[in-house]
Amino acid sequence: MDNHPARVLTGGTSAADDLDEETAVVGRLILEGVRDIGDDLRTTTRPISLGTTLGKHVPPT
Repeated sequence: MDNHPARVLTGGTSAADDLDEETAVVGRLILEGVRDIGDDLRTTTRPISLGTTLGKHVPPT
């Protein structure tokens, strides 16, 4: 049995477990977004700078 203090006191899940789950969900969403951006960059026929992707024009260096 896990001896996490919140679990021992409540006999169930803790706020830390909920936060861990939410963090995992956000992490997955970020990774999916990064993969989508990578796919877009690989399939585009014109160069895209990060500034353009973020909605600002940044001249290439």
